Amino acid sequence: QLIHQEANRIYDLERGPLAQWTIVDMGREEYYLLCAQHHIISDAWSLSLLIQELEVVYDALLAEKTPQLPALEIEWTDYVHWENEQLKH
Repeated sequence: QLIHQEANRIYDLERGPLAQWTIVDMGREEYYLLCAQHHIISDAWSLSLLIQELEVVYDALLAEKTPQLPALEIEWTDYVHWENEQLKH
């Protein structure tokens, strides 16, 4: 029922939220992470990266270690600066 509800969610692009994350407790130490989001905030590449990073964090936490994610090659502010420069031309 929750999956159906999230799949049919209507998003308000001006007010948000544009993503909803829910952990569903199925009992017997079984959980699901339900991620529902508007397609405007991500693409296949970014979702793939997010899933990879979630796996790294999850595995580290299971091993009671501190997650080690690779440094970002580009920061969001770098992209915004680049995009603003492109719009000037």
